[in-house]
Amino acid sequence: FAIPRAKIAVVPLGIRMDGYQWARRSSADYCVGYFARVAPEKGLHVLAEAYVHLRRRMGQAPARLVAAGYMGADQTSYLNEVRGILARAGLDHEFTYRGAVDRDGKLSLLGELDVLSVPATYDEPKGMFLLEAMAAGVPVVATEVGGNAEVVDDGATGFLVPPRRADLLAGRVRRVLVD
Repeated sequence: FAIPRAKIAVVPLGIRMDGYQWARRSSADYCVGYFARVAPEKGLHVLAEAYVHLRRRMGQAPARLVAAGYMGADQTSYLNEVRGILARAGLDHEFTYRGAVDRDGKLSLLGELDVLSVPATYDEPKGMFLLEAMAAGVPVVATEVGGNAEVVDDGATGFLVPPRRADLLAGRVRRVLVD
């Protein structure tokens, strides 16, 4: 584009930190969370499959899967597919979709979570949800796609798994929950 370097400014990805708290949960159940747009490329279906694997490994320990985020009208059938994955495993009663939430709702949701996972299946451009979870002291498990690897140092600031690998995702989520 022949734009002079002096006219280009790089603005690092970031979030407003006010309102985030590292309050530790006191609930007796495990809470796995998803906070992103509800669409196939964001991988809620992969997280649902991973949750089924996770619950098989956890036995009777109380747990739940909570999702929130914008959902376009054209994604209703996709959300129903996600619900179907959980229903076939007898886990539909453990799933809640909260819809699009405002900032206060997001902060409240993050305060409930033991782990956040948005297992994107495409080159995630930013991964803002990862920064927001980290700011709230919530461990993250993401897929090694796009910008996620720039936000998460695998094994140090969270975990990264290959995309579409619900079995490996379940293993990393379980590791966070038990350790």
